[in-house]
Amino acid sequence: MTLVFHNSSHAVWNALQDAIRSAGFVLADVRTLDKRQGSFNQVLADGSVRQDLILSAQKPRRRRVDRVCLPADAEEDVWTFVEAHLARLPVEVIAERQSFLLFDRMVAFHVRRGLPVPLSAPMFYAGLRRRYAERDRMFFLPRQLAAYDAKRRNRRRR
Repeated sequence: MTLVFHNSSHAVWNALQDAIRSAGFVLADVRTLDKRQGSFNQVLADGSVRQDLILSAQKPRRRRVDRVCLPADAEEDVWTFVEAHLARLPVEVIAERQSFLLFDRMVAFHVRRGLPVPLSAPMFYAGLRRRYAERDRMFFLPRQLAAYDAKRRNRRRR
């Protein structure tokens, strides 16, 4: 089964995961789909999601759906994931550092592992702005900021 979908509500993602599991499917892969042209809501509404996720699921031959124990602090694990993701990205202008793509990656991370999505998009975006530095609509770890600012100054001089 392949489902193309997105929503900014963590409750909707959790219900979708429950429905997939209840139907006997297990998620095999989660990717993003950039349709290149946003809907009316995507273009005008602040905080709306920008890309859909492609969920690929399959029914195992034997009835086997793994149960995952919830982490003790699921919301804090979101920020551990974001920090690790930002650390892997090059310190330059890159779309992956934008809030909506970071939200997509966080949702995909949780859905892929069968974990409940702990934050909706507005909650996630507010947390991003509280925890990380924003430059040019991209987010950086504090230790990456000086390098990005230096690159930005060099670009302006050219």
